[in-house]
Amino acid sequence: SYRERGFAQIHDVLFVSCKTREGVPELRSLLVSLAKQKMSAALNEIIPNSYVDVLEHIYHLRNEHKITLDWSEFREVPARVGHRQFTKEAQLLSMARFLHSLGEIMFFEQDPNLKDQIILNPQYLAQVMCTIISFKSNWAKDGVLKSSLLPMIWKQFPAETHQTLLGVLKKFEILLPLKEDFLVPCLLPEDGQADEQARCWPALLDLDSQVRQYGRRYVFSF
Repeated sequence: SYRERGFAQIHDVLFVSCKTREGVPELRSLLVSLAKQKMSAALNEIIPNSYVDVLEHIYHLRNEHKITLDWSEFREVPARVGHRQFTKEAQLLSMARFLHSLGEIMFFEQDPNLKDQIILNPQYLAQVMCTIISFKSNWAKDGVLKSSLLPMIWKQFPAETHQTLLGVLKKFEILLPLKEDFLVPCLLPEDGQADEQARCWPALLDLDSQVRQYGRRYVFSF
């Protein structure tokens, strides 16, 4: 399962077609089912007032266009809203996990590169993705995005958040690091160009080498 492979938040993978609507009913059914499960779990759980107060403070930070908090800043939030009893790390972790499960924040506890960052509004990630994967611009030529372009692409976001946003995109494999630049898999051309591929990947390795290269090809019915 995806959970066993380290993708705890992935429940299933469905393929849909915006043109033929194939797969849309199955996707809708799955989303409704998951929403009912989340709602049932939330109704059966007593939410501490401290969590509600912290969440209201997070809404306030969003209105001030704050995108992320590092863990040390998040640790101070309960005291700021009058809950100084949050002195143990376990208490903060429980609260962060709960708010993450509700979709109010993004907290990647198991990721060594992101565990010290809290994303206050998951909707920002959709905006970040749109800056790269968009019909309005073509930053990624033939599926390759130059790292030098990121400051220009993300000029609307504070510079101190760029590394966190980049880490999240890499975590979800929206961007894959190359030697210097990034590969955007969903923007790769249908007909790969040999010279571009040769620049991104080394030549095929000898059979005696300890390193192997693997590929996967998807064929859709629509």
